Amino acid sequence: MSFPEVRARLEDAVFRRFGEDATYVSRFGQTIENVRVIRKEPDEVPRFGDSRVIMPTCQLRVRRSQVDDLGEDDRFILIEDGAEMEILVTGDPMLNARRTIWTTGAEPVDVTR
Repeated sequence: MSFPEVRARLEDAVFRRFGEDATYVSRFGQTIENVRVIRKEPDEVPRFGDSRVIMPTCQLRVRRSQVDDLGEDDRFILIEDGAEMEILVTGDPMLNARRTIWTTGAEPVDVTR
């Protein structure tokens, strides 16, 4: 087995273990079901003068093999605690060095609006 095959199998295992199923809805209306995403929600601590402000952030990782053209204003719909949760892609998604995984900023959307 070649190194690229081993790396692809490793990425598959990571998304299978740590990912969650989502429905992708593009800014053009295209829908793809059963997309695996890895959601990270680290806190960001920017400085404001002598003070620090703790801000929640959200990042998504998505395989390019499942979503070829990820862009700002695309959405992912996930199920969390039995309820539908919509996450909006913000900023400009970036591909990793091997161009196989998208990483993007995201923010939950209030669906009650």
